[in-house]
Amino acid sequence: ANLEHATSRMMQQQQSREARLAERSKAYQQRRAAVEAQLAERNAQREAQERQWRAAMEARFQHCKEAIDSSRMSMTQRSLRNSSAFGNTTRAWKQMLEEESRQRREHHTLAETNSARRLSERRDHERRARSEAGLHHRRVVEQTLSSKQQLDHKREAHMVAISNAVDEKNASIRQFRQQDEAARQARVRNAYAIGSMMKEVERGMLVKNMPPQEVRSQLPSI
Repeated sequence: ANLEHATSRMMQQQQSREARLAERSKAYQQRRAAVEAQLAERNAQREAQERQWRAAMEARFQHCKEAIDSSRMSMTQRSLRNSSAFGNTTRAWKQMLEEESRQRREHHTLAETNSARRLSERRDHERRARSEAGLHHRRVVEQTLSSKQQLDHKREAHMVAISNAVDEKNASIRQFRQQDEAARQARVRNAYAIGSMMKEVERGMLVKNMPPQEVRSQLPSI
């Protein structure tokens, strides 16, 4: 009964652990879905902001270019002198735009990398926790089975000892009965022998014409 109670309790504990693991897995899936949704939203926002920023920069660049083109058209010698400066300004603007775009991409890439790393670490932690819980459950089951096997061995040894004791008791009873039967048969033989002897003695005395009362008085008592 104790073993059945322990087994039932162990099964209940296993079911509760499985339920907790299922809840944790469900919560993990929900958190993962939320994180992925946040990442997708952030990526969409980043792309939208980048498009807006690029459009604004292009508008600014176009405005500058149009201003420079209008200035070039209105100037002759001065625009020619400033053409190299315009090229340098254009290259500087392009370099500035490319540098800012590169920095923004690196910033968002680093943020995504950190988020992915934290998600991977959380997943590894939950996997280790599930593995440790499974190992603990396996050790508990093995200990329970070992205890049950020990109880079975003890019960079997106890039954063998009881069977041996019963066999010894039956053998002693049979021996006592055999000895009692031999003693009874010996008493019967002795009684027959004594009776025969008494009859012989009584017959011999009667031959001598002695009264039966005297014969019986001279016989030994049985």
